[in-house]
Amino acid sequence: MKVGSCRAAFPKFFYNVTNQSCQKFTYGGCESNGNIFDTKEQCEAKCSGVTGSVLPDESTPAPPLPVKAARMAPAFNTKVSQDPEGPAESELAATDSGLTKETGKETEMSADDFADRCGAEPEVGPCRAAFQHWYYNRETGSCQSFIYGGCRGNKNNYMTKESCMTTCTVTVLPSSKKAADDVSQEYKDQCIATPDPGPCRAAFPMYYYDPKANSCQSFMYGGCRGNQNRYDSMDKCLKHCTSDGQDSLHETCLQSSRPRSHSD
Repeated sequence: MKVGSCRAAFPKFFYNVTNQSCQKFTYGGCESNGNIFDTKEQCEAKCSGVTGSVLPDESTPAPPLPVKAARMAPAFNTKVSQDPEGPAESELAATDSGLTKETGKETEMSADDFADRCGAEPEVGPCRAAFQHWYYNRETGSCQSFIYGGCRGNKNNYMTKESCMTTCTVTVLPSSKKAADDVSQEYKDQCIATPDPGPCRAAFPMYYYDPKANSCQSFMYGGCRGNQNRYDSMDKCLKHCTSDGQDSLHETCLQSSRPRSHSD
């Protein structure tokens, strides 16, 4: 039985030589082997009574069957991968960010890595399967389930809640990928710019960061344009722009603005 690398979801049957019965599985739509049948009846008619040894892996030759075996079992692989290109537990995390494959744990992660792997919104992807996966919600600090289509999506995508929590409950380090000038400008745009309601005439309550007061204040947003110093909750505003919120952008900006001593 081979699921294949495609992402459809066709109910099929394969012969399990271990217990000599036909069992149902979900076929992806391509790259099958001979042990695949549309119905249980077809499977039983073709394979009932077949005995032998299952190949442990596609790359490993089958051991010889007893000479007196009545029928030879078809060569197939019972090792199934739910999603060959999707997340795979500990392999989700990069080894250069502190992960050890032996434990699947890491203790620290760069801000850019964290944004990709633990900060992105859950993405179903273009395929039409329905796998229950998990993503990290940085606002609640917990992992939540969502339905994954089976392909593409983003890196904030885990097969189990445990692997999600293991990956994302880490110390976030300031990223070294952004130049200091770029980070400083980003901080100015998102946390120092004067609140701008924009030209539209709606009235949405929003928040902006006031650097003089070192706090977030409410204002009415018109609904279009404006600038980046605008947040839909005070918590988001504080988290992004204040040191108390421990936001990576604020910390990076503070570090880039500190003059270095000769000993640095």
